[in-house]
Amino acid sequence: NMTGTEYVLSEVLEPHLFVIRKQKRDSPEKVTPMLSYYILDGSIYQAPQLCNVFSSRI
Repeated sequence: NMTGTEYVLSEVLEPHLFVIRKQKRDSPEKVTPMLSYYILDGSIYQAPQLCNVFSSRI
């Protein structure tokens, strides 16, 4: 039964950048993205969500 929260390594630009996606798996075929994290030179950051980027004032 493949359901629940999982983390997937989605992008790799060795040796400096790695992108990890947190997603909710509802079934073996259906996945809902939740958050993204990136690791840059050994430090982990949570990527901003698009709704927050669009609503912020620059």
